[in-house]
Amino acid sequence: MMWEIYTNSYLNLSATASYDSTQSLFRKRNPEMLSHCAVTIPEGHPQIGSGEYICYDDCEWLHLVDNGPVNTRAWVLQERLLSPRVVHFSENQLFWECHQLKASERFPGGIPSRYSSSGQRRLLHNELRGQEPRKLLEVWDKIVAEYTSTNLTYGSDKLVAISALARQVSEYSKVAGEYLAGLWRNKLIGQLCWSSSSRTVRSKEYRAPSWSWACLDGAIWPRFDWVGYGYDGYRYDSKSLIKIIDASVISKGDPFVSVTAGELHLSGLLYRVTLAKSETAQSSPEPRSAEERRADIVRVMSEIEPSFTGENMVSFGVSDGPLPTGDQLIDIDVMHGMICVDESAPNNLQKIEDETSPKRRDFKMDLGQHEGDIRLDEDINEEKLAQMDLIFLPVLCYSELDRVYNREGFEIESIQGLVLTATEARANNIYRRIGWATLDEYGAAEFLCNLGNQELDNSLELDGGMVAEERLKLEDFMPKHWPGKELSFVPKDFACYEIRIV
Repeated sequence: MMWEIYTNSYLNLSATASYDSTQSLFRKRNPEMLSHCAVTIPEGHPQIGSGEYICYDDCEWLHLVDNGPVNTRAWVLQERLLSPRVVHFSENQLFWECHQLKASERFPGGIPSRYSSSGQRRLLHNELRGQEPRKLLEVWDKIVAEYTSTNLTYGSDKLVAISALARQVSEYSKVAGEYLAGLWRNKLIGQLCWSSSSRTVRSKEYRAPSWSWACLDGAIWPRFDWVGYGYDGYRYDSKSLIKIIDASVISKGDPFVSVTAGELHLSGLLYRVTLAKSETAQSSPEPRSAEERRADIVRVMSEIEPSFTGENMVSFGVSDGPLPTGDQLIDIDVMHGMICVDESAPNNLQKIEDETSPKRRDFKMDLGQHEGDIRLDEDINEEKLAQMDLIFLPVLCYSELDRVYNREGFEIESIQGLVLTATEARANNIYRRIGWATLDEYGAAEFLCNLGNQELDNSLELDGGMVAEERLKLEDFMPKHWPGKELSFVPKDFACYEIRIV
């Protein structure tokens, strides 16, 4: 198989700057452009210490290698990561990468540590081996994020084009467990709260269960067990709100390559979702003519710079005919360093799209005083969504750890989970995933109270026989020192339900 060829090769030559097979490895270039730009700062400079400095673009690797044309292809990712050594023929120089070093003609001894570049190769080959489950999720998170952002000509290849990397992870990691259509049995709970980007669509032909990212085409934000240090320097940890009873996939051949069915059997909390009402759309302003728009810009700019006349101003935008028209979106005057953007200008393309397909994927969950955020896996008509029986399944509660003593704190960061809807086989408690949802620290407390009220009112109206014997205790998933535990109106335990997600 091809993946074995790349894995057992000695050196892989990559036409990184080429878009297709009609282009060669080589480009015309000026080698002198690779010389270092040295700048000498004299003593007494008010902001920079004296000495000689080397200037370079720290995004060079990112632009020329990671985002090189050939590396935007999905199949190439595993070929690149599995090859022990790769020479990249980029637009202006050669780049080198192996398990120990990244280098370039500009930096033959190794690229600077400040260079922006992907780290999947280092994680895959150097840090994955061993017994640490967290490393498994860290590696697979980055692989899935990059893989789903690349281009795949045939959606049926979704699992095939990453199967070699999955085999490598399975071989390296001693704790991965069974491969389940893009996810791993071990730490499966921490892999369920992935979310979609704004352009994903569900595959028309079956290739993975709804709880796997592989059922979608488009970029995915994995969020595999989002634990670690956040942007604010605080460290977060997670606790589960569900119990997995069983997880399985069915394949006619190699489960790394294709599956024909999959099921996730679990016990957890179920909350009936009420969508918050959409804000009333504001009426669009009447479009201005090109003359009116130009006159307004000249009037405003002349107050700042009296000599401004607008004679050097050029307009760009969306239009059905030659510019300028009344649909300009951007006006630029290079001579005066002016860029004017008119956000109120009508966008004809967007107007056509809205008239033919009034769909979106971001909604709000109405909790009462607060709201939760819902991100659907694909765009859907709002009226159609309102008619669906939506269920929120909370999966993980993220909490902040005390930075000083590195112990469990008292604040909730968020509660994240899945948005489900019943299938035609609802009588058998079978659901499918249609999205992801998150509640912030303020919405979480109200959500817990609503859960308790839902149980008292029996408003969930689920079929009999679904209630699990065990109840989930508040202390099992909330931060140890969370103040809400002491409030009498906050329930101390919750009913769990057994369901199957396909």
